Amino acid sequence: LASMIAHQSKRAIQWSVVKKMLPGLVLGCLVGAYFAHMVPSTILELIFGLFAIILGVNFYRYQGFPLRPDKLPLSSHLNGLGFGVGALSNILGIGGGTMTVPLFVRLKLSLKSSIATSTATGFIITLIGAVAYLILGLGETYYESTLGFIYLPAFYILAPATFVTAPLGAKLSHAMNTEHLKKVFAICLIAVGALIVLKI
Repeated sequence: LASMIAHQSKRAIQWSVVKKMLPGLVLGCLVGAYFAHMVPSTILELIFGLFAIILGVNFYRYQGFPLRPDKLPLSSHLNGLGFGVGALSNILGIGGGTMTVPLFVRLKLSLKSSIATSTATGFIITLIGAVAYLILGLGETYYESTLGFIYLPAFYILAPATFVTAPLGAKLSHAMNTEHLKKVFAICLIAVGALIVLKI
């Protein structure tokens, strides 16, 4: 939310893309949370980790970011993409930016606009996913101080910290030139993929 607000202050979020993806995102989040609750996701995590590493390497080498989109795909296509991103994000417990930023770049949004727009889709993914995991986890307490599957001590520590640092990250992304920003994002993709693979 903090990151989305910061990017919106720069008028960098492409809300037309977000609106077209919204139904698919919401449904995908619900399906993904339910699937993760029922099925171990180790294999999927391994696949995604390797995918993120490969995507990061390719993104690092990517050239020629566009200035603006020529024409957006049909709403049905964006809904399908939103469903996949929402489902996979909630199975893996991530905000989705590792998938949506490269996706939006492929849709010919500029890199900075892609990052900004991913904060809006990420907020939707996180909100719907949190509510779904809260409901699915009611009555299944694994630790003390949990609300559903939400571990409250971690939330109390991380939420204020991210609310302070997210706007700083948004400000920095708009201040950096595109080439440097591309390399930073690519390295983050590779790091995320490596951490997921090593965790398994």
